[in-house]
Amino acid sequence: MDAPVNIKSLENMPDELVVRILKNLDPCSLTKLCLASKRYSKLCQDYEVWKALYKRDIMDKKPCIDWG
Repeated sequence: MDAPVNIKSLENMPDELVVRILKNLDPCSLTKLCLASKRYSKLCQDYEVWKALYKRDIMDKKPCIDWG
Protein backbone atom coordinates (compact mmCIF):
# COMPACT_ATOMS: atom_id res chain seq x y z
CA MET A 1 0.00 0.00 0.00
CA ASP A 2 1.26 3.48 -0.86
CA ALA A 3 2.18 5.85 1.95
CA PRO A 4 0.03 8.99 2.15
CA VAL A 5 1.52 12.21 0.83
CA ASN A 6 2.68 14.53 3.60
CA ILE A 7 1.41 17.95 2.51
CA LYS A 8 3.82 19.74 4.88
CA SER A 9 6.83 18.28 3.08
CA LEU A 10 5.59 19.68 -0.24
CA GLU A 11 5.00 23.21 1.03
CA ASN A 12 8.64 24.26 0.84
CA MET A 13 9.34 22.71 -2.56
CA PRO A 14 9.45 24.86 -5.68
CA ASP A 15 6.44 24.58 -8.00
CA GLU A 16 8.48 22.88 -10.72
CA LEU A 17 9.43 20.04 -8.39
CA VAL A 18 5.88 19.62 -7.08
CA VAL A 19 4.62 19.40 -10.67
CA ARG A 20 7.14 16.61 -11.36
CA ILE A 21 5.73 14.73 -8.36
CA LEU A 22 2.13 15.36 -9.40
CA LYS A 23 2.81 13.78 -12.78
CA ASN A 24 3.29 10.45 -10.99
CA LEU A 25 0.07 10.46 -8.96
CA ASP A 26 -2.96 8.42 -9.88
CA PRO A 27 -6.09 10.40 -10.86
CA CYS A 28 -7.82 9.86 -7.50
CA SER A 29 -4.83 11.08 -5.46
CA LEU A 30 -4.32 14.03 -7.78
CA THR A 31 -7.96 15.05 -7.38
CA LYS A 32 -7.73 14.86 -3.59
CA LEU A 33 -4.55 16.94 -3.53
CA CYS A 34 -6.23 19.60 -5.68
CA LEU A 35 -8.63 20.21 -2.82
CA ALA A 36 -5.88 20.71 -0.22
CA SER A 37 -5.07 24.36 -0.95
CA LYS A 38 -5.18 27.10 -3.56
CA ARG A 39 -1.55 26.42 -4.45
CA TYR A 40 -2.13 22.72 -5.07
CA SER A 41 -5.33 23.48 -6.93
CA LYS A 42 -3.36 25.71 -9.29
CA LEU A 43 -0.52 23.20 -9.67
CA CYS A 44 -2.95 20.33 -10.28
CA GLN A 45 -4.33 22.24 -13.25
CA ASP A 46 -0.92 22.40 -14.93
CA TYR A 47 -1.12 21.23 -18.54
CA GLU A 48 1.98 19.03 -18.19
CA VAL A 49 0.46 17.15 -15.23
CA TRP A 50 -2.67 16.19 -17.19
CA LYS A 51 -0.70 15.48 -20.34
CA ALA A 52 1.45 12.97 -18.41
CA LEU A 53 -1.61 11.46 -16.74
CA TYR A 54 -3.41 11.09 -20.06
CA LYS A 55 -0.37 9.54 -21.74
CA ARG A 56 0.26 7.13 -18.87
CA ASP A 57 -3.29 6.13 -17.97
CA ILE A 58 -5.14 6.43 -21.30
CA MET A 59 -2.86 6.38 -24.34
CA ASP A 60 -0.53 3.61 -23.15
CA LYS A 61 -3.32 1.23 -22.10
CA LYS A 62 -4.58 -1.48 -24.36
CA PRO A 63 -8.31 -1.43 -25.02
CA CYS A 64 -10.47 -3.61 -22.80
CA ILE A 65 -12.29 -4.99 -25.82
CA ASP A 66 -10.61 -6.51 -28.86
CA TRP A 67 -12.76 -5.42 -31.79
CA GLY A 68 -10.55 -7.32 -34.27
